Amino acid sequence: MKKDVFSESERLDSIATEIRDVFKNWGYEEIFLPSIAEYSEGLRKGLKITHDNQFYVVKPDITSQISADFKGESPTRRYYISEILDGIDRTLQAGIEYLCTDPLKNKVETLSIIISVLERLNIEDFYIDIGSLQIWREYMEEVKQYEEEIFKALKRRNLSLIDDLPVPEEKKDELWELLNTRGKQCGFNKIDQLSEIVDDERIYADLGTVRPLTYYDDIIFEIYSSRVGYPIGGGGEYTVNGVHGCGFALDLGLISEIYEGDNEDDPVKIRGDLETCYAQALELVKEGKKVVIE
Repeated sequence: MKKDVFSESERLDSIATEIRDVFKNWGYEEIFLPSIAEYSEGLRKGLKITHDNQFYVVKPDITSQISADFKGESPTRRYYISEILDGIDRTLQAGIEYLCTDPLKNKVETLSIIISVLERLNIEDFYIDIGSLQIWREYMEEVKQYEEEIFKALKRRNLSLIDDLPVPEEKKDELWELLNTRGKQCGFNKIDQLSEIVDDERIYADLGTVRPLTYYDDIIFEIYSSRVGYPIGGGGEYTVNGVHGCGFALDLGLISEIYEGDNEDDPVKIRGDLETCYAQALELVKEGKKVVIE
């Protein structure tokens, strides 16, 4: 059934307004990227098109697009609210990218902003799972030739996909144990340190967390709500031009399903003749008030 674009947009506008305000309060500036970029190997997702014998990508993944344009200025704090395409599938995302010289600081700040945004939206029943790609790479070093198949199994959380691979049983047991490691601490310092600094009961170490985007270096995370059957967001750390980056994106379509209302004040309703109404409205808007002329 076709969605009511007007009512959906009204709801998304309330959500985006709240999120944008939080991002600005954390000192982030909005970035406006071109909708169409020349094709390059580093760009992820998007709709691939050709024009005048040139290849382009329409609305690619934002992190990969920022990485392609980043010239090395650090620190850099940017946020975005943008539609992302994956073929013809679309997602409306809100997210941040923080590039700096301190790889611990940008992860702590990223996790803190996620908490700020969701609390601002009155979404309290969330949790953040933190995982590590490097841990998996180290454990797979002995069976590196099967890394692609194993990562596919991990992304689906289904190790039965590697049952037929000629991998030693003890290695399969190790992988299964890692996949099911979840708690407040996991024994790996890089993750445990984040949980200690960002002291929130909704943060978990979950070594079964594996995100599919290839630009992540190590630490990754996914954001869930008990009211939605899919991750409502995710992110991780990466490196571009020798600078440490970390960011996240929220799926505003899924956020809209659990958002229960905005925190904005009701607008001042104005009635009367046009001249009086609009004169009054001008003064109220100057004072920072919302108005509706009936």
